[in-house]
Amino acid sequence: MRLPFFRRESRAPRAASRTPAGVNLKPRRMGFTLAAGYTRDWAHGDPVKTSFLNAVSCILPMGEDFFLQAMRAVREQIRDPQLAKDARAFCGQEGHHAFEHRKFNALLAASGYPRLADIDRVQDRINDWILRHTGAIDHVAFTAGAEHMTSIMSHAFLSDPLRWVDARSEIGAMLFWHTVEEIEHKSVCIDVLQHLDDSYARRMAGFALLTGILAGSVLVRQAYMLAADGHLSRPSTWLQLARFYLGRHADGRPGVLPLLFADYLQYLRPDFHPWEEDDRYLVAKWVQAFDAGRPMLDIDLRDYLGDARPAAQAA
Repeated sequence: MRLPFFRRESRAPRAASRTPAGVNLKPRRMGFTLAAGYTRDWAHGDPVKTSFLNAVSCILPMGEDFFLQAMRAVREQIRDPQLAKDARAFCGQEGHHAFEHRKFNALLAASGYPRLADIDRVQDRINDWILRHTGAIDHVAFTAGAEHMTSIMSHAFLSDPLRWVDARSEIGAMLFWHTVEEIEHKSVCIDVLQHLDDSYARRMAGFALLTGILAGSVLVRQAYMLAADGHLSRPSTWLQLARFYLGRHADGRPGVLPLLFADYLQYLRPDFHPWEEDDRYLVAKWVQAFDAGRPMLDIDLRDYLGDARPAAQAA
């Protein structure tokens, strides 16, 4: 039995790719090793921050596998040549992301988190159920919502990367690369969705499902890792978690929800498009360095920080 998110005829599709000219979507094979410099609390010695970033990494390969299946199932229906090219590049980038994060996740499991594999099996069953019981366009709607979340998280990371990682670490270099590419392809999935089916209700249903699954997946893994390290039984950890998510974390920066909530809500607008936030200035230096052939596996992130937001955008 199929359970499409929204039972009605599709609305008139939009025509084409809306990725800005000059954004060169291309898969980049990186080859991180990640073991060098890894420690238990690798994100500034902060177990809450580290477990959050670890938990996000844990869910990425399964999510990216889902996204690849969703896009490949509809790629023959894409009639705009540029959008079809964007979709192929999106799949290539996501495939490389999944490959690199699987290496990091194996490092996590080997360093004392063996139950992550059990949690992943539950997540795989959830993903398989969605793939079996909903339609191909629904899968694209779910993926478009996920890409909005990854793009706003990437924007937050690239706006202040030294909040999250050390200036020099291979893990930091991997996260920088990944978030650059998330910015580059941030509109591909919603462009494909609107090209095939411009249904606002279907887009919102996919986003609602994505939000619930994403929040649960991150929190379960973070709680497990904090418990495995003996932190979750301490009242101070619960206070830190509350501040990290809801208030102002110990590093003085806004918590995750205050940081992301306004951008999250933008997706609810019927006329929303990701490139209304033109954040190419955050990725330009990294892209230029990569294209110039500079080594990118061991970099000082301070050399790649975005330029000031253009005055026309800040107004």
